[in-house]
Amino acid sequence: MFEKMKLKSYLLAVFSAIIFLGGILTAVSVFGMGKIESSTNKLLDNIIAADTAMEDSRIYVNVAARDLREMMLTEERASEENLKSEINASLAAAREKITQFKSVHGERDGLAAEYEAAFNQWGDIANRAVSEIERGNKEQAKQIILNECSPVLSSLSSIAQRINAATTQERNESEKASLQEITIFRWLCIFTFLIVLVGSLFLAIVTTRKITGIVKKVEEVVIGLSKGDLKSTIDYQANNEFGSLVERMNFSFKELLKYVETIDYVMGEYAKGNFACATDVEFLGDFKNIKISVRNFRSKISDVLSELHAASEQVNVGAGQ
Repeated sequence: MFEKMKLKSYLLAVFSAIIFLGGILTAVSVFGMGKIESSTNKLLDNIIAADTAMEDSRIYVNVAARDLREMMLTEERASEENLKSEINASLAAAREKITQFKSVHGERDGLAAEYEAAFNQWGDIANRAVSEIERGNKEQAKQIILNECSPVLSSLSSIAQRINAATTQERNESEKASLQEITIFRWLCIFTFLIVLVGSLFLAIVTTRKITGIVKKVEEVVIGLSKGDLKSTIDYQANNEFGSLVERMNFSFKELLKYVETIDYVMGEYAKGNFACATDVEFLGDFKNIKISVRNFRSKISDVLSELHAASEQVNVGAGQ
């Protein structure tokens, strides 16, 4: 692929691939964090919230039961009124917590409805006891509290314990599931990171090897050229910038070799006395000056030899005379 693509396109493809791999790692991280956040929100918003609502409800019920006993024992009318208000406030607060518990826990196991029914029953009995106290029938109120309120309160406590056991089990299961998701996500991140790392290293190594391989070939030929080896060529073909560079360098080497061989041939012929020797090789660029210098050299030598020949003829004529 490297040999068939332009260098710019190839590098853009490599960097895009690395960015894509990094995007995969980011996507996996975001997905895993979303799953963990969802599990955590479920644990906090549902299970823990339900458990907290139930605990608060039990506290308000116990406070109302305590205030009911104190109302029965007090002899002051003002205290009775205050305690009645506190009982009503506690019952309202407990009812609100029960509604909250039903909302977050749901009614799939029937515990919320069972607890609410027992609470309503206890509330009705407590209101009857309060009414008897307000009428002055404290003995009757005492019997109601002992014979009716206490058993229902015990039943309410028993249901609350069952609810607590259910929410505890649900919380443990949710925490276990969250820990499993975290473990899976951790290994998934490690696996994805290794894939991204290996893929990025593979692309980097392949790209580096391709580029350094070409540079090494060029370096070897250039070193040979510096030592006078003009017949070396770079064995590389590609449709990218390196292929164009190698093609131009091989052309330059061939042209330089052609110039040197032409000069060697012409000077050899001159050495043999063949000054009529000429070449049709076209010297390009600054090499034109070499061809001009060789031509001038031939012209000068020819003139000198002609003068020597003329002088030699004159010497022969003079000697003959």
